[in-house]
Formats: sequence, C-alpha cells, structure tokens
Amino acid sequence: MNIRIKKFSKLLDRNKIKAYLEMDESNKFYITGFKGNPYPLLFVDGQPYFFTPKMLYAQLLEVAPDVVPVIVEESLIKELKKFKIKHKILDLTLSLPALNYGLYKKLDNIFNLKNFYSILAEMRMLKDNSELFKIRKACSITAHIAQQIPEILEEGMTESELTKKINILLIAKAGSQAFDTIVAFGKNTAYPHYIPADVKYKKGESVLVDFGAKYEHYCADMTRTYFAEDSDIFKRVKEVQEKVLEFVKPGKTAGEVDAKTRELFKDKVEYFLHSTGHGVGLDVHEKPMIALQQDIILKKNMVITIEPGLYIQGKSGVRIEDTIVLTSTGCEILK
Repeated sequence: MNIRIKKFSKLLDRNKIKAYLEMDESNKFYITGFKGNPYPLLFVDGQPYFFTPKMLYAQLLEVAPDVVPVIVEESLIKELKKFKIKHKILDLTLSLPALNYGLYKKLDNIFNLKNFYSILAEMRMLKDNSELFKIRKACSITAHIAQQIPEILEEGMTESELTKKINILLIAKAGSQAFDTIVAFGKNTAYPHYIPADVKYKKGESVLVDFGAKYEHYCADMTRTYFAEDSDIFKRVKEVQEKVLEFVKPGKTAGEVDAKTRELFKDKVEYFLHSTGHGVGLDVHEKPMIALQQDIILKKNMVITIEPGLYIQGKSGVRIEDTIVLTSTGCEILK
C-alpha cells in the first residue's frame, strides 16, 4: 500500500472516522495518482474504494493498484446504499468544499453526515521530495519566461495579445498553465485580479503580469511588475517583500507573517488589498493561507507565496510575488 494511503488511514483511525468520502479532484489525485474520475473516493475502515464508470475500470486498476475500484452500474447513490449495508456505515464524514449541494442532500438521506474540512488538505501542506522537484521545475520555467516578457512586449500590443503569447510559452515549456494569466497595463495594474482586455500598451507604462506554469500537475505562481522600478511604490513593495522573506521561517504562524507585512507597509497599509500569500502545490491556491488570524504553524517543506502589493486606484499598482519553500532555518525562493 502506498505511503500516502497508509498515512491517511492512520489519520482517519486517530480521529475515529470509520467512513470518509472525498470529492475534491486534487485530493483524489494526491491519494491515488489517478485523475479524471468524476466519482468519489471512499475510505471505509482504512481501505480506499474508488467508485468509477466502467470505461475507467481497467485504467484505474493499473494506475492505482492499492485502491479497490467499484463500478457504478446504475447510480452512485445505489452503490453507496449497498456499501452502507455491507460495511455497517452509520456516520459518513465529508470533505465539504468540493461537494455539490445536490449530492449532499442525497447523502443526507442515507447517512448521518459529519462535516469535516479535509484532512487531505492538511497532509498536502507538507511536500515530499517528488513534489518539491516538480514545483521547482514549474517555478524555473515561470522565472525563465518572466525574463523574456520585456522583450516580447511591443508598443501597441494589447493586454490580451501579451496574455496569449505568455500562455503559448507556458504550454510549450511546461505543458500547461497553472491558472488564467493576468496582464494589466498602466492604471489597470491597480486592480489586483484584473481580466486582460484589448487595452493597448503605451511606452513608459507599467505592466503587471501574474502567471505560472503547471509541470506534471504541480503549480508555480509569480507576479512581476515591469517598467516601474524607479517609482516609490515599487521600491516600497520590494523592500517589504525582502523583509518579509527574511522574517518567514518554521515556527512562525501564517497570521504572524501577514501581520508583519501590514506592519512594514505602515502608512500605506490601506492600499494593501489582499493577504500576504497562500499555499501552492497541486492547486495554485491551497492551505496554508498566509492571512491574518491564521494560526497554522509554518513547517519545513511547506510551499507558499509571498506577494505584497500596493494598489492606488486610478493611478497604478505594484505586486511582487514569489513562490518559496520553507527550509530548516528560513525560506528559499523557487526560481
């Protein structure tokens, strides 16, 4: 049985959970190594069962030999009713975030449901060597493309056109992009999650690009603000990021890191419109969230972003974001 299944089974046993149902695609992949199955993964007494359409059965046997595949002949609900009787399941613990309301109501008619934020999300915070290799590769590809962007950009090019060129490079080098690329010119840089449009680039304007490669299912996340290096706002953001990177280390809480960012911005903190960062892995946004009142203690091999920014509406914005890994004594920027 693979290490992740063993570890997760022990966690369920420790929490006295007999039956646990998981619908989140990334969580299912993390445990089984199989992606693309629309049906849930169910743990009963430590044994994983993967409900599956018949067409995926043989592939599932090959890719995930430690998981018992269960063919859904008629409906998922009928199969789950059979499991309830066969395994004497009364309580069913759910990972809620990825569960749609319709399925929840049907399950509620069968089991005594217990809502639980996924233990798998907690497990995924600590990356193993294989995961770190893939994230490093994704970050390296992203950093290399970031260096090319000033050369790619031409006067008169639109935000949408630059976005397309970046996406082509991401797919060519990594096979996939981690999320929808953000490109903003001029005053549009003041919108943290801007959607690129047909706005043309004028020489001398600042350019904000938030993008990332996805390499073998693992993400990178980087933001660069170009042609603003001489501005006071850029210098302030850069200084804050450098000091926060010095502050981050195992033993600090996620909330303490976010509080440090706000403390460093001082009189400009009202223009800091989001949290300091987030976890990165199979998903570009995952635990831990580097935000106020988050008491998760940072540990070695956690991968997070540090992304301070200032946004002056009607003028411009600056964000500098790097993906980092926690080391024994501090952190390392992945690039």
